[in-house]
Amino acid sequence: MKTKFRYALVLGLLFAVQISAQQRYTREMYIETFAPIAIREMHAHGIPASITLSQAILESGDGNSELARKANNHFGIKCGGSWDGPSVRHDDDARNECFRKYRNAETSFTDHSLFLVNGKRYEDLFSLDRMDYKRWAKGLQKAGYATNPSYATRLIDLIERHQLHAYDRMDAPKGSSNDAELVYPETPNGVPYFTVEEGMDWVDVSKATDIPIKRLLRRNEMRMDQPLKELDRVYLKSMKCRAKQKIHVVQQGESMFSIAHLHALKLERLYALNRMNPGEQPRVGDRLRLRWKSKKR
Repeated sequence: MKTKFRYALVLGLLFAVQISAQQRYTREMYIETFAPIAIREMHAHGIPASITLSQAILESGDGNSELARKANNHFGIKCGGSWDGPSVRHDDDARNECFRKYRNAETSFTDHSLFLVNGKRYEDLFSLDRMDYKRWAKGLQKAGYATNPSYATRLIDLIERHQLHAYDRMDAPKGSSNDAELVYPETPNGVPYFTVEEGMDWVDVSKATDIPIKRLLRRNEMRMDQPLKELDRVYLKSMKCRAKQKIHVVQQGESMFSIAHLHALKLERLYALNRMNPGEQPRVGDRLRLRWKSKKR
């Protein structure tokens, strides 16, 4: 239980947690990654963190749905008449429906809060006790957030099964105020990272993080001639010798380097864990070990 409750001490997010197009989340990883944002949104807009998290889990399939992976849409919010931002087409209740597309996951969480705050049919929810997640869940269903008649039951089940209601009692993450000291998001295995913005190169990242370029390159096991792309992660501390996740199933287009970097895992360690020779590449569908098996006592 200590792992689940450590957010109150270490998490203060001013930047979005980015979702890699290749990463797949387990339920535990998803909760650990996005709980800080849900807590921050709760203190900013009054929506229980447990409700935000359970909706995100359900609507995005733990962040692995097509909408979440391709459009950073974690709540299944459709375009609507007032939406003038980017969009994608996706089959839902009808074919080829319009859904909102976001730059990153954090933006999706913020838009979800504003969607409820500004939606007239949800206004009664904000008169409810923030700790009463059951009434919030039933109120969302009654207001028509989803068409599934068991929507509230499913939210409540998720909240109670994973004890998400504990987050409803947590203080706002440190660093939530505008004048707070900047705290960077971390990977599930505890490596802080900077998210590259459009047009940035290594010089820009060095200036933004106040870390010398050579040190950044060494920590990311990269070279100066390797270009950065928008939404890439640049790790601010050395990558680890073990990942939080146990296994990675190789997807099309992945390499040992991209897999190691995705999990903030040293490349040399990834080769050693899988008894592969340096330079050797995996095949699609291979299951790569990301940590040694724990010894039984």
